[in-house]
Amino acid sequence: MRVPGKGEVKVPKVTATRDEIKTYLNQVRPIIRNTEQQVAQVANLNAKIKNGNFSASANLKSVQNAEQATRRGFEKLKSVQPPKDLRPIHEKLVQAYDQALPAYKNLGQALQSGNLRKITTSVGKNLPDVQRQLLESRKILRQLSRESG
Repeated sequence: MRVPGKGEVKVPKVTATRDEIKTYLNQVRPIIRNTEQQVAQVANLNAKIKNGNFSASANLKSVQNAEQATRRGFEKLKSVQPPKDLRPIHEKLVQAYDQALPAYKNLGQALQSGNLRKITTSVGKNLPDVQRQLLESRKILRQLSRESG
């Protein structure tokens, strides 16, 4: 799975027991699902020029909602104590959330400015981090679900 401009999304190998994976999944799945909808709205951002006017499928409010959901998710994920064998995966998940936070701030500022050049530049620079957050969290959930049987 590739993120435009950011390379392959890789998930560390799972070496934990099925019971450890199930327990961990029960902790992180609700956190990820609670952020997923808001993040998906921004990850699928589509900016266009129509008849000389700028239009974006995500507005400032959706970016702010995704940022807040990601910040809450990040804080909750940091409080999870994964089993030793799941720490590399957990660190990857926490990192994806952490790296996405500045992207939301930058996108929000650009959308708020109304400046087409700033918006276009910000979308190109920051959208891959938002997409990476979504792709990594989904990929981690899928892998853990498979491994838990």
